[in-house]
Amino acid sequence: MLILVPSNSRTAAEDSYGNATFKEISLERIEPILVTKLQNELPEDLLAFVRTVINYIGNPNRTSLLSYLLALEEESFTKESIGRNLFYLNLLPDLKLVEDENLIRSRLNLNITSCNILASFNRPIYDRVDELQIKKDSLQKDFYPIIQR
Repeated sequence: MLILVPSNSRTAAEDSYGNATFKEISLERIEPILVTKLQNELPEDLLAFVRTVINYIGNPNRTSLLSYLLALEEESFTKESIGRNLFYLNLLPDLKLVEDENLIRSRLNLNITSCNILASFNRPIYDRVDELQIKKDSLQKDFYPIIQR
């Protein structure tokens, strides 16, 4: 019998969750296997796009990469899902990321730059949003409530 108990579980019976009662199974070696499996399942027409994203970001942590690939699979490996799920890789979603394959790197660069600007917590929100490389008075007002949360 296999019983899965979350590692942060705190219940009245938590004393019985220890290694003396149950054998702990490490899932650490499962992640790379799952990442490889999901990468192998990528449709041929999307493989280059996903590799470009992963390589441009430069070695995202394995858990984030796994979450990203699982989200792509969940959405049936669509072109839109490549950009929609960038938040798993700590980027802003970009539904138009793969519309023009000649612009993917520049869109990723703008995305990374924008995330770095928005994460500069030593500066006021208005200064950070104003520094974004987007058309003035377009999306700025939408960022303020999101960042203030």
